[in-house]
Amino acid sequence: MTDHGTDHRTGGAGGVGLLVRLLRRMPEEQVKALWLAEIEGASAEEISRRLGTGPDVTVLLLHRAREGVRQAYLREQPGAPLGPACAPHWARLPAYARGAASVRATQALDAHLAGCADCRERARALARAGRRIPVTAALLELSSAEDGAGLRPLGGRGTGTGVVLGPLRFGTRAAPARPPG
Repeated sequence: MTDHGTDHRTGGAGGVGLLVRLLRRMPEEQVKALWLAEIEGASAEEISRRLGTGPDVTVLLLHRAREGVRQAYLREQPGAPLGPACAPHWARLPAYARGAASVRATQALDAHLAGCADCRERARALARAGRRIPVTAALLELSSAEDGAGLRPLGGRGTGTGVVLGPLRFGTRAAPARPPG
């Protein structure tokens, strides 16, 4: 079985640095919407007003931004299929792990996974990585970078620490860590 390289303490291989690179590739309007939602805690109505988009467009924009980051993040996780028969399935595993694969792709992957332990482990690793993506820390890091000027008017300068204090769930605001037990 291959080592799928996912470090769950930092949200996966590459953690914050990987997410910063992915955010830099996204459309600016999506990054701004994510900043407003994730960092400033703005409602969809507030984001709509600040971006000058309609409410339905804003909800769609946020959905596409969040799902786009999740899918891109999972595609960037390290590893390689053991054999050529697995290669076409690996390209579909990120969407499958997120529950976003088409019915046809899901059926094909289910059939393949039934007989392939390596791909089953890859799907599990991607599902774990997809549950804990440190996007808040990546947005703060991006905003503090010299070329993160597009975010400054919306949110000011971030802390720039790039440190994940605990696993941050994408799509929710960070909550204080609870003591064990």
